[in-house]
Amino acid sequence: MANDQNSNIPQEFSTMDIYLTAFLSRKGLDCRLETSDRGKVMFVFNKEEAFAHMDEYNSKDTLVPVAEYVREVKFYRGLMNQHRARTRDPINY
Repeated sequence: MANDQNSNIPQEFSTMDIYLTAFLSRKGLDCRLETSDRGKVMFVFNKEEAFAHMDEYNSKDTLVPVAEYVREVKFYRGLMNQHRARTRDPINY
């Protein structure tokens, strides 16, 4: 019975890789930000959805629109910095 309960819990994939995060975002995946026990900002995705795009991300043949990809990287870097600031100083943020 415990296995049935666990099968309803979505599997998650966490990464600190901002470039992977930008790529997955360009593929339409949503993520949330969390802070690890060591104080690092993690991007958390649905594991099944993220893994469906991993081969494409790691392929040397994958082409991405550079300007849009750079914009995504900058966007997620900003989110990461905001999240870090909120975590460190939640009262004054």
